Amino acid sequence: MQSPLSAKVHKRLTSPLGVFAAMYRFGISELLVFVNITDKSQCVEINMALNNDYAKVLTLHECEYREGEINLSPYSGIWLQK
Repeated sequence: MQSPLSAKVHKRLTSPLGVFAAMYRFGISELLVFVNITDKSQCVEINMALNNDYAKVLTLHECEYREGEINLSPYSGIWLQK
């Protein structure tokens, strides 16, 4: 039987058409991934505050992470970890 700390979870998140969004959880660590695969800027609404312990781990091209939303330029992405 797996220990709760070694449990892995992957979940697709709701996002606009053309944006890949997923949450990965391993033990107490959580990673949110958002990737805009279109040639247009996209805004993704998120239900979390900036002070929710999420830190930018990786950005590709221009991304703006604000409370309640992430703005992604064309072909950009952001990884947030807690």
